[in-house]
Amino acid sequence: LKMSTIPVIDISSIVQNDSEPNSEEFKKVSAQIDDACRTIGFFYIKGHGIDENSMKDALKLVDELFDIPKEEKEKISIRKSHNHRGYSGFGEENVDDVYHEIDMKECFDMSLDLDSNDEDVKKGTPFYGPNQWPEPLKGEWKDKVNRHFEVMINLGRKLIRAFTPSLGLPIDHFDEMYKKPLAALRFLRYPPSSHFPNENGEVRVGCGAHTDYGFLTILQQDGVGGLQVQNVNGQWIDAVPIPNTFIVNLGDLMSKATCGKYKATPHRVLENKANVPRHSIPLFFDPHYNTLVEIVPSCVSEDNSSQPFLFGEHLEKRFNATYSYRQEKD
Repeated sequence: LKMSTIPVIDISSIVQNDSEPNSEEFKKVSAQIDDACRTIGFFYIKGHGIDENSMKDALKLVDELFDIPKEEKEKISIRKSHNHRGYSGFGEENVDDVYHEIDMKECFDMSLDLDSNDEDVKKGTPFYGPNQWPEPLKGEWKDKVNRHFEVMINLGRKLIRAFTPSLGLPIDHFDEMYKKPLAALRFLRYPPSSHFPNENGEVRVGCGAHTDYGFLTILQQDGVGGLQVQNVNGQWIDAVPIPNTFIVNLGDLMSKATCGKYKATPHRVLENKANVPRHSIPLFFDPHYNTLVEIVPSCVSEDNSSQPFLFGEHLEKRFNATYSYRQEKD
């Protein structure tokens, strides 16, 4: 199948609180998502219920963080976190493990903010624990980030239910695994490449070609552009910014769970040659660490011998391969 464009899907009928899974409107959206997942693995969503001002405010939070002094950002380095939260500077995460291109971006990762009384923290479940917050911005900034995280989690929970009809699953199939998800909200800023003289002729990108690790990613991007998606013919197509939309893509685990019927599509961010920074905010909408990943019954085939495995163990392997600080610990 040739897919040269990324479809735009209006999901208003599935995000309303009174949405009815058996309605024709719900099934229509589910079918559109199913088609996108089988062909390109990417789609835009509109009618998602998050207003334009909230989306603009979220992008402001990104600049407020990355504009603080470098020494303050280093105080919350992801290297100091036991559960993969905090700040990553330029070149600390390099996702392309084939060409080893250097990623020119700053990142900040946060998730459920859990204290020592939490059951998963007590058990030592990997990646569960507290966030790291920048000292100059605590208070109101922290509250705004947490509120935005909750809004995005709620969107993810509604969106993933729309995958169930086409896969022949009960509407509540994903509910339990997303009660306490390992979802991570990430702030990203890609400065103009002109800020970094390239005296050694290194191959540099905003973010190298990769597939995402988990089930589902919901991405907000600004108007600068640079995100590209690889279609099944190996062509790179632009994921052009469309105001008031999110881009949704599938990760490796959704592909594994559907025996490849749903596509985990390679994508990349080009070197930012604009004269302004590029901002994006992905939510990696992933389930609890102990979620057992199994083949969806409707996708089972005779030649598939995939064994169930824990989501969290898969995530650890991918983090270990792409983050320099985790390799240094080995």
